[in-house]
Parts: sequence; structure tokens; C-alpha cells
Amino acid sequence: MYNDGYKLVIFTNESNIERWKNKRQRAVDSKVGRLDNFIECVKVPIQVFIACGTGKGKGTPDDLFRKPNSGMWWLMAEHFNSGIAIDMDQ
Repeated sequence: MYNDGYKLVIFTNESNIERWKNKRQRAVDSKVGRLDNFIECVKVPIQVFIACGTGKGKGTPDDLFRKPNSGMWWLMAEHFNSGIAIDMDQ
């Protein structure tokens, strides 16, 4: 798809990062390391957005950036797409 002109983007929910309060950096490093390894294997540019909140739960408000919510998509589209309009028909 990259060779056909598409931008590749990964949107991922990683609530385990928020849950690891005392070892958060280790959780972040682990996830980023796995993503880096994957990107190195496929050898094409990929933009990554990671939602780290725990999401909706008992006494917890819904996180607009966690899937299935569209916050990460709109953040990418409005601020991190180099000003390029997204052709939703494509």
C-alpha cells in the first residue's frame, strides 16, 4: 500500500502503560521497541499513535483517544498529516 501512495498509520490502545504506574517507562520502552522492530521488518515509513489511558470504566470517564473513539484519527488528520487533506473516498 505504501508503494501505491498510501500513508501507513498504526493506532493502538495500550492501557497497560497507564496501569504500570511504577514501571511506566519500562512498559513504554517495551511497546515502542516492538513497534520499532515491526517497522524495521516491513521497511516502510509508518506513523504510530498510542492511546495510553485506561479507557471507560467504573468511575472513569471515556478517553476520546482510545479506539473505538476517533480522537487519534482526528488528531492525526488535523495536526499530523502535513496539511494534506484525507480523501475519505479512497
